[in-house]
Amino acid sequence: MTKRSISRTDLTEKALIAVRQEPGCQTVKEVSITPVEDAETGALDWNIAVPDPGAAKEDAAYHAAKRVKGRLAEKYQLRD
Repeated sequence: MTKRSISRTDLTEKALIAVRQEPGCQTVKEVSITPVEDAETGALDWNIAVPDPGAAKEDAAYHAAKRVKGRLAEKYQLRD
């Protein structure tokens, strides 16, 4: 499968929507996408964090973000 190139802004929006669809995470207020460069290959990857889980439990939001990262990373490549 070929990954689509996506801006950080668009990826953040998609990630927030996806995290809010996870059980117990409907009230998450903010997610953050951080670009990460592979030191060996120079390839651009990204991480997701939940700086403001709203009323959601932090643990639930953390695990939701991990699941969402896995799904979105299969579809999208962060643009430089």
